[in-house]
Amino acid sequence: MGREHTPQTVWRAEGLYIVEGLTYEEVAAATGVSRTQIQRWAVKYNWEERRRQLREELRQARTQMLSDTLALAQAVLKEARESPEDPQKIYAAARLLPLALGALPKPREDVPAYDKAAVFLENLEFVARVLKETDPEGLKVLNRNFDHLVNRFK
Repeated sequence: MGREHTPQTVWRAEGLYIVEGLTYEEVAAATGVSRTQIQRWAVKYNWEERRRQLREELRQARTQMLSDTLALAQAVLKEARESPEDPQKIYAAARLLPLALGALPKPREDVPAYDKAAVFLENLEFVARVLKETDPEGLKVLNRNFDHLVNRFK
C-alpha cells in the first residue's frame, strides 16, 4: 500500500501546480511526493481544469485592468487639456501617463515598435507649455522633479 500524505501536502502540491504553474516533476521535487502520486491527485481533484480556469480568469482580469487604466489615463488627459490652468490636473496627467503606457502590451515582432519615449516626451512638452503659460511655479516644481519623473518612466 502507498504512503499516506497529509492534507497540507496535497494542498501545497495543488497550489504549486494550479497557482504557481509548476510541472508535475517540479511539484514532486518541491513536495517530496512521487510524480505518479502528483498525477493521481491532479486527476482526482481536477487540477488541469482548475488551472485552465485560473489562467482564463487572470487573462480576463488583466484585460479589464488594462482597459480601465487606459480609460482613466484618457479621461485625465482630456481634463488636463480642457483645464490647462489647473496644475493638479496637469500633474495627475503627467503621473498617470507613464503608468498607462507601461500597461500596454509589449509590441509584437511583426508590428512596428511603438515609441513610448517619444509619446512621453511629447506629453511632457505639452505639460511644460501649459505650466509656462498658466502656472510658472508649477513649471518650477516640474523642473525640480524632472529627473525623478523620467526615472519613474524608465
